[in-house]
Amino acid sequence: MMKTRKELKQAYRERPQRAGIFQVKNTVSGKVLLGCSLNLDGPLNGHKFALSTGMHRNAALQSDWNHYGAATFVWQDPPGIGGMLPFPLRDLVAAVSTLLPSTAPVR
Repeated sequence: MMKTRKELKQAYRERPQRAGIFQVKNTVSGKVLLGCSLNLDGPLNGHKFALSTGMHRNAALQSDWNHYGAATFVWQDPPGIGGMLPFPLRDLVAAVSTLLPSTAPVR
């Protein structure tokens, strides 16, 4: 049986949100943007949209996106850490800060 639009919207709102750490990695240069959120879908969609429209607030990331193209970027969980983490945002920020020394910064 086909669900109505109203039922689909309700199911979307009630789905569990993924909280955790993500990275946007340039596979050519090795540069990485790390981030964390209590709702991973929102920031990832926001970054993709901003980059594809040329409006990303990180000028270096936008420049790399324009130069190398979308195909050279991967959106993934940082190595050694799963995307879904069952703890508060302040702990996510602490986890991201522990990853910073092991990643190449975007400058």
